[in-house]
Amino acid sequence: MDKLAEYTRRLLEISARLKKYGEMGSIAQYDMTATAPAGAAARRGKLLAFIRSESRRILLSPQTLETVDFLSEPENLSRLDDRLKGELRLYRRRSDGVT
Repeated sequence: MDKLAEYTRRLLEISARLKKYGEMGSIAQYDMTATAPAGAAARRGKLLAFIRSESRRILLSPQTLETVDFLSEPENLSRLDDRLKGELRLYRRRSDGVT
């Protein structure tokens, strides 16, 4: 497998994990505000904090940063299809303000 293929595979895996955490967070948030029984807010709050922490860990991991940097190099970016370029844009939006 060439280097570009390896990094695009990584990007798709990273994106899939982040999307799963986003979906879990949405469900927990909805449950907390709409259907959770009294007293459940603290547990949902802990769950949401965990999800945010894990998402942040993924966004800032050395492997993620290396992947995004490699794919963002002009010679590599020009070889990506629109879907992968969209995944890079989505990563940048997710990571804005995360430090």
